Amino acid sequence: MSLLKPLLTLLLFLLSFLCWGQRSKPENDDCHNATPISIGQNIINASNKNATASIEHQAPKTAPASCIQTLENDLWYTFTTENHEFYEVIIISQACNTPAGLQAMLIQSDDCNNTHYLYRACSNKQTLDTLKLFTRNSDTGQKYLIYVDGYDGTVCDFDIWLRGREVIRSLDYRHLQYDYDLPKSGYSDPNGLETEFKNNVAYFSWTGSVEDRVAYYVIERVPDLAEMIEGSEYLQVVGIIDPMNYAGTGEVKYEFEDLISGFEQGKKYRYRIVSVDSDGNRKASEEIIIKANLIEGFFVSVVKPTQANKVFTITYINKEKRQNFYLSVCNEEGEIIKETALIGIREPEGKVTIHMEEFPAGTYYFRMGNGTESFQRTFEVK
Repeated sequence: MSLLKPLLTLLLFLLSFLCWGQRSKPENDDCHNATPISIGQNIINASNKNATASIEHQAPKTAPASCIQTLENDLWYTFTTENHEFYEVIIISQACNTPAGLQAMLIQSDDCNNTHYLYRACSNKQTLDTLKLFTRNSDTGQKYLIYVDGYDGTVCDFDIWLRGREVIRSLDYRHLQYDYDLPKSGYSDPNGLETEFKNNVAYFSWTGSVEDRVAYYVIERVPDLAEMIEGSEYLQVVGIIDPMNYAGTGEVKYEFEDLISGFEQGKKYRYRIVSVDSDGNRKASEEIIIKANLIEGFFVSVVKPTQANKVFTITYINKEKRQNFYLSVCNEEGEIIKETALIGIREPEGKVTIHMEEFPAGTYYFRMGNGTESFQRTFEVK
């Protein structure tokens, strides 16, 4: 009995020590203690278990709303650019306590002052199992922060590594959210480039063919970052066009609408279109300026098919007390094949049904206007 009490005391001490060790937080739990990671280094079996929320963290102004807006258990890493064009951060989760997984943000900043943060990339389990963050920066000595967080408190074991690359595959442009300016030479506009502001978004169309050897078209916008350090030197990737998604071997028409940017009435927006070949070589268009001319009195949704064959619906929003609407459907030749009017509409929203049973398969255009302004939506009858 005399030996039992000391043994129990020792056991309780060991258990308390183990419990205290389990409660200790990781060293890189905050930005000021971010773990350095070098080019080519692979940190394995990292974990955000017992990590806490970083009180100094604030998402950069240009970060999308879907990127790390809740702070629970985050870790920080840092790297400095060397002699490479691109930098790729790869995070692979090994085991997580929820299916939500991890999310990660790439920030350009020389310090941990969140007013200096420049958002560069974001990735989360909702879009990809393997998180990838890309940035392009040919300057040496620029510091970046990698912010890793468990989505809604998820705890994961994961591997993280950093690679420097001279070119990236065309496919990787899907991950490149910010780009830097090309040299002021070698600009090449796509064939037949047309731009306009319609349906309350910036619209682009151009033509191309397989002979052009374009693997991807990257549509980029110059962000309004005047209030942020060096922010205006970067361009935001707002869309990718993959020619493989377009049928045909001859001349093909490509179309793109910027559904990401939030447009303000009367403001001018600057874009460029970058063509990337299979070797990673790039050509950019001259700068494209589009002025936002928003229709503010009403809105018309895209045309949606119903369960019934060749029957479609459109939802509209009426923002005035009383309006007349004029509706029409045109074929590819621009001939009006259906038209009607809605007079004295007071309701804030409504729905229109289009019956196309008597018409052949093809491309059609639905137009809805108030006599001054109009929306036009394209739809396919199969």
